[in-house]
Amino acid sequence: MKLSYPLTQVLAVAGAFVVVATFAFSSSTSTSIDFAISIGATLTGLAIARTNLAVGLGTTLVGAWSILVTLGIFSGSTQRWLDFAAGVAFAAAGLVAGALIERSQRRAAPVVAPATSNGYRVYEQDRVAA
Repeated sequence: MKLSYPLTQVLAVAGAFVVVATFAFSSSTSTSIDFAISIGATLTGLAIARTNLAVGLGTTLVGAWSILVTLGIFSGSTQRWLDFAAGVAFAAAGLVAGALIERSQRRAAPVVAPATSNGYRVYEQDRVAA
């Protein structure tokens, strides 16, 4: 398993936490949490960009924008909704990148040809040991 797969799952969980924290905590607390998670998401996006360029750079761009938003470019409800949108984008990017990594690993898996075949392809990792 590649190192970027656990990073995508952490990104998805962090994005979901930002979504919940945006409205669960006070404005100053949620801004601080969003700032910290945005820094981590930006670095995670750079790491994901090694395996999936589009998702990684998109996450990095949203993370950088979210850092600027939490530093005070916007205020009040505009800042809160932009932080919420960044959390949704982080969660979606993490799930999409994870699915794409699983798909590429599944395609690279060796196909085992059983002696008696029922017409379905069986991957070695899906085979049940008897």
